[in-house]
Amino acid sequence: MGALDYFSYKNIYVEDNKRILEVNVLPEKCCNFDCVFCPIGRSASKTDMQKSFSGTENSLIELEKKINELSPGLIFINSKGEALLNDKIGDIIDFIEDKGLPIRLFTNGYLLGKDEYMKNCQ
Repeated sequence: MGALDYFSYKNIYVEDNKRILEVNVLPEKCCNFDCVFCPIGRSASKTDMQKSFSGTENSLIELEKKINELSPGLIFINSKGEALLNDKIGDIIDFIEDKGLPIRLFTNGYLLGKDEYMKNCQ
Protein backbone atom coordinates (compact mmCIF):
# COMPACT_ATOMS: atom_id res chain seq x y z
CA MET A 1 0.00 0.00 0.00
CA GLY A 2 1.42 3.35 -1.05
CA ALA A 3 1.30 6.66 0.78
CA LEU A 4 -1.64 7.86 -1.31
CA ASP A 5 -3.84 4.78 -1.19
CA TYR A 6 -5.46 3.34 1.88
CA PHE A 7 -7.82 0.50 0.95
CA SER A 8 -6.74 -2.82 2.42
CA TYR A 9 -7.76 -6.32 1.40
CA LYS A 10 -8.16 -9.79 2.82
CA ASN A 11 -7.15 -12.82 0.81
CA ILE A 12 -9.82 -13.81 -1.67
CA TYR A 13 -12.05 -16.66 -0.50
CA VAL A 14 -14.93 -18.70 -1.90
CA GLU A 15 -18.46 -18.58 -0.51
CA ASP A 16 -21.49 -20.08 -2.26
CA ASN A 17 -19.28 -20.75 -5.30
CA LYS A 18 -18.39 -17.04 -5.58
CA ARG A 19 -14.93 -15.60 -5.26
CA ILE A 20 -15.16 -12.87 -2.62
CA LEU A 21 -12.78 -9.92 -2.45
CA GLU A 22 -13.09 -8.25 0.94
CA VAL A 23 -12.18 -4.54 0.99
CA ASN A 24 -11.65 -2.13 3.88
CA VAL A 25 -12.38 1.43 2.69
CA LEU A 26 -11.12 3.22 5.81
CA PRO A 27 -7.46 4.06 6.50
CA GLU A 28 -8.05 3.82 10.26
CA LYS A 29 -10.72 2.56 12.63
CA CYS A 30 -13.51 5.10 12.41
CA CYS A 31 -16.95 4.38 13.79
CA ASN A 32 -20.06 6.04 15.13
CA PHE A 33 -20.06 3.69 18.12
CA ASP A 34 -17.38 2.51 20.53
CA CYS A 35 -18.64 -0.95 21.35
CA VAL A 36 -16.70 -2.88 23.99
CA PHE A 37 -17.45 -6.13 22.14
CA CYS A 38 -16.20 -4.95 18.71
CA PRO A 39 -13.91 -7.61 17.20
CA ILE A 40 -11.58 -4.93 15.77
CA GLY A 41 -11.17 -2.96 18.99
CA ARG A 42 -12.32 0.32 20.45
CA SER A 43 -12.74 3.48 18.36
CA ALA A 44 -10.18 6.22 18.74
CA SER A 45 -12.06 8.13 16.05
CA LYS A 46 -15.75 8.14 17.06
CA THR A 47 -18.05 10.31 14.93
CA ASP A 48 -21.43 10.33 13.27
CA MET A 49 -20.26 12.71 10.52
CA GLN A 50 -18.71 11.51 7.28
CA LYS A 51 -14.98 12.11 6.91
CA SER A 52 -12.84 12.78 3.88
CA PHE A 53 -9.73 10.66 3.40
CA SER A 54 -7.08 11.63 0.86
CA GLY A 55 -6.05 8.94 -1.57
CA THR A 56 -9.42 7.62 -2.72
CA GLU A 57 -8.55 7.98 -6.42
CA ASN A 58 -5.31 6.02 -6.01
CA SER A 59 -7.14 3.44 -3.92
CA LEU A 60 -9.73 2.97 -6.66
CA ILE A 61 -6.94 2.43 -9.20
CA GLU A 62 -5.49 -0.25 -6.91
CA LEU A 63 -8.96 -1.80 -6.48
CA GLU A 64 -9.36 -1.95 -10.25
CA LYS A 65 -6.01 -3.78 -10.50
CA LYS A 66 -7.14 -6.26 -7.83
CA ILE A 67 -10.44 -6.84 -9.64
CA ASN A 68 -8.64 -7.46 -12.95
CA GLU A 69 -6.02 -9.70 -11.33
CA LEU A 70 -8.27 -11.76 -9.04
CA SER A 71 -11.57 -11.86 -10.98
CA PRO A 72 -13.83 -11.81 -7.93
CA GLY A 73 -17.52 -12.59 -8.24
CA LEU A 74 -18.47 -10.21 -5.42
CA ILE A 75 -16.90 -7.28 -3.57
CA PHE A 76 -17.51 -7.27 0.18
CA ILE A 77 -17.00 -3.83 1.75
CA ASN A 78 -16.14 -4.82 5.31
CA SER A 79 -14.27 -1.96 6.90
CA LYS A 80 -12.42 -1.29 10.12
CA GLY A 81 -15.35 0.60 11.54
CA GLU A 82 -18.37 2.08 9.77
CA ALA A 83 -17.82 2.21 5.99
CA LEU A 84 -20.60 4.78 5.57
CA LEU A 85 -18.40 7.32 7.40
CA ASN A 86 -16.18 7.51 4.31
CA ASP A 87 -17.59 10.51 2.41
CA LYS A 88 -16.69 8.79 -0.88
CA ILE A 89 -18.62 5.58 -0.16
CA GLY A 90 -21.17 6.40 -2.87
CA ASP A 91 -18.38 6.88 -5.41
CA ILE A 92 -16.73 3.64 -4.29
CA ILE A 93 -19.99 1.70 -4.69
CA ASP A 94 -20.63 3.30 -8.11
CA PHE A 95 -17.09 2.35 -9.19
CA ILE A 96 -17.64 -1.30 -8.24
CA GLU A 97 -21.08 -1.40 -9.87
CA ASP A 98 -19.57 0.04 -13.06
CA LYS A 99 -17.32 -3.05 -13.11
CA GLY A 100 -20.48 -5.19 -13.19
CA LEU A 101 -19.86 -6.71 -9.77
CA PRO A 102 -22.36 -7.22 -6.97
CA ILE A 103 -21.53 -5.63 -3.63
CA ARG A 104 -22.05 -6.70 -0.05
CA LEU A 105 -21.71 -3.88 2.48
CA PHE A 106 -21.29 -4.46 6.19
CA THR A 107 -22.78 -1.57 8.18
CA ASN A 108 -24.47 -0.98 11.51
CA GLY A 109 -26.96 1.14 9.55
CA TYR A 110 -27.08 3.95 12.11
CA LEU A 111 -26.37 6.72 9.60
CA LEU A 112 -29.17 5.52 7.32
CA GLY A 113 -31.62 6.77 9.94
CA LYS A 114 -30.41 10.35 9.42
CA ASP A 115 -32.18 12.37 6.72
CA GLU A 116 -29.01 13.67 5.04
CA TYR A 117 -27.65 10.14 4.58
CA MET A 118 -30.99 8.63 3.58
CA LYS A 119 -31.24 11.10 0.67
CA ASN A 120 -27.78 10.10 -0.57
CA CYS A 121 -28.63 6.39 -0.52
CA GLN A 122 -31.83 6.50 -2.56
